[in-house]
Formats: sequence, structure tokens, C-alpha cells
Amino acid sequence: MSEHRNPRRLWQLSVEWLGESGWPTRFDDAAIADRVYREWVAATNEQWLATRYRNRDDLADALELAFRPIRDERTADSLVILYLLILEIRGRRDGTLLRSRTH
Repeated sequence: MSEHRNPRRLWQLSVEWLGESGWPTRFDDAAIADRVYREWVAATNEQWLATRYRNRDDLADALELAFRPIRDERTADSLVILYLLILEIRGRRDGTLLRSRTH
């Protein structure tokens, strides 16, 4: 998806992939994303305690590293986008992330 960096377009392509594929690797992917998330939270705990901030770019990079070697490009792109959203919601729900405040 490198030629389509617009966030709305990335989301649209991910949803299209989801509908077309039916996400046959969902359970395996969920286990991978869970492991990546737990490792990221552990790696950023010191930063979190000091600043109440976790670098989400590091999470995105870790998801890329986890999925790119095992999934084709379109699937990996879609998984990264989907899991960034899913894990953001999870983090807010369980208290490991706070909503960014700009006002």
C-alpha cells in the first residue's frame, strides 16, 4: 500500500481485504498481535510511568516486523492497520494507553 498513504485510503483497503479474504488467519494473527502488544507494553513501561506516554510508532514497527515475513504485502498492510486500531482500543480500555489530548 505504499502508494496510498492517505489514512482513509489505508483503512478502506484494509476493510476491503477483510471482506474479500474473510480473514482466514485471524486466530493466529490475534496471537501474534497479542504477543507484540504485550512486549511493547513491557518495553515502554518505564516511559509510561515517567510521562504517561507510549510511542505508538514503535508498536506499528513491531507489528510490521511480525507480519511482513509471514503474510503477503496486502495482508500484512491490512493487519498492521487493523491491529493498530484494535490495540489502541484495547490499550484505552485496559488503561495502558491514554487518549492524546490536544486541547
